[in-house]
Amino acid sequence: MAQLPVNVSDVQALIGGGVSGPVPEKQFGLLAGYVSDLARTYCNQNFLSGTYKEQYRGNGGVALVLNQQPVKGVTLLSVNNCAIPACPQDANGAYLVNAKGFGFGATEIFLYGGYRFERSDRPNVFVNYAAGYASISALPQDLYWALVQEAAWVYLELKRLGKDMVRFADAGSESFKVVPMSPRCRLTLDHYKTWSLNT
Repeated sequence: MAQLPVNVSDVQALIGGGVSGPVPEKQFGLLAGYVSDLARTYCNQNFLSGTYKEQYRGNGGVALVLNQQPVKGVTLLSVNNCAIPACPQDANGAYLVNAKGFGFGATEIFLYGGYRFERSDRPNVFVNYAAGYASISALPQDLYWALVQEAAWVYLELKRLGKDMVRFADAGSESFKVVPMSPRCRLTLDHYKTWSLNT
């Protein structure tokens, strides 16, 4: 199983003060797993370090957004079954002017020296690369704490999930809007939502 990008202990600590009685650790683990999978699905990101072999459709340009981010290294790039070499860099890591080959940034792979991602309606670009954060502690803090808070929010809302209305004998009724995630979490995840238009 992939490592969860949420520490169960942080979810426990956040919920602890607002819960009467012990909460099984297994339940916290399920909550952490739920929000981790929610984030991965919503953002199309695995977040933690991994290696990928992916194919894309060429867009006719010199830059292509990769699915997983931040990109840490590219070991293979081919376009129309022709291997593209890595672009040489200077001592500071800057790509050399007038050099030929590929380079990459945190989100994209670039071509220099006349190379292009030839346009195609079928996958014709193949990339092997590494991407993601090295550990949970390396995740951006706004992302991490949004997931921890989401796990706490789900726990505290469990009694309401799936209910459109709760009736009270003396006070009428109360309605709940069922949403897949809290607005605060969605707002944060929107900053990390990525997809390539060429997959």
